[in-house]
Amino acid sequence: MSTDAKTKPTKLYGKLLKVLGEVDRPGNVCTHGDRPLTMPGLEVEGLGCVGLPLAKSSARKLIKLCQQAPYGKGTETVVDTDVRRVWELNPKKFRLTNPKWDPLVASIVTDVQAELGLDGQKLKARLYKLLVYEEGGFFLPHRDGEKLDRMVATLVIGLPSVHEGGELIVSHHGQQHEIIFAGAASGYELSYAAFYADCHHEIRPVRSGYRLCLTYNVTLAGSRGKGGITAPSFEPMATAIGELFSDWSDYTDAEKIAVTLDHRYTKGASLVW
Repeated sequence: MSTDAKTKPTKLYGKLLKVLGEVDRPGNVCTHGDRPLTMPGLEVEGLGCVGLPLAKSSARKLIKLCQQAPYGKGTETVVDTDVRRVWELNPKKFRLTNPKWDPLVASIVTDVQAELGLDGQKLKARLYKLLVYEEGGFFLPHRDGEKLDRMVATLVIGLPSVHEGGELIVSHHGQQHEIIFAGAASGYELSYAAFYADCHHEIRPVRSGYRLCLTYNVTLAGSRGKGGITAPSFEPMATAIGELFSDWSDYTDAEKIAVTLDHRYTKGASLVW
């Protein structure tokens, strides 16, 4: 084999590995799960302690203390129930009194951090609003505005309240994820979902019952740099790899190619296969 024939495959491997090296984190743009119930100790001004799962009578009393949630339209904040139909309560109007609640949120953030590929960052969840969706409540597709400096993601924790519908749909670059908050909807568990703040998302109409949730803005503890952190996109890498393989014959006459990669396993005493 000539020297040129040997170097051509090497060039292909080198270019391929260079493109793959630009992938800096997993491709997850959202994550979700259920947790055993930890009561938040929800106390609302003018109502007192709110029991969970949320009863119909409590939901009606709670809604009377809420206001219709607005949404951002350009530089304005407007209320339009054809776009968003949900009740909200500002944290100044309620408290979460269970001392175990904040550690629970912190543990969820740790899981979210790993799933979104942000292990090297320091994240903090900041309580934003309490939301109540009654039957027919929804929110059309939209993106969250950057409500706080260094905001990177939105975290939603569903509280136990029996309902149907109200699925969260997260979309990004042609991929769509449906999150149903099964634990919270059953009335027995907590459910959570987190997604990069620049992802399009929507809440489908609630068909019955009440959907009750707490929303948090997840921010970077330190400076995020000039470029910021957005949802991962691997389209440029995929295009580059596609171009390399479309010009296969320019590099090698081989029928197959194999590239060995390292894999870092999760920490733990055992792995489930």
